[in-house]
Amino acid sequence: MKSTSASRKQNEEQGRDEQALAFRKEGRSFGKIATLLGFENSRDAVTAYRRAADLRPAAERATLRATEKKRFDAMARAVRADTDLTKADAAKRLARIETLRALVG
Repeated sequence: MKSTSASRKQNEEQGRDEQALAFRKEGRSFGKIATLLGFENSRDAVTAYRRAADLRPAAERATLRATEKKRFDAMARAVRADTDLTKADAAKRLARIETLRALVG
């Protein structure tokens, strides 16, 4: 009975991981993905995305990484171009982007 329950939980987790990857491919933020899938926070959504991405063939993983790199580069450019931000706020946002970049891989 325990193995059935554990297997069901693993299948549910894998399903949410796949949904996280699909939502990210659609361009949704990790914060939005967390909300949609009921994760506690965006870091949990990143973790789910990573688990699903890690199961992909090498070529697809490379494509996913390239897409994320472009996305994070664009986010950083937008922060740097936003003249309404204080230097401190810009630095915080850039640090968050770099943290996400490291988490996503």
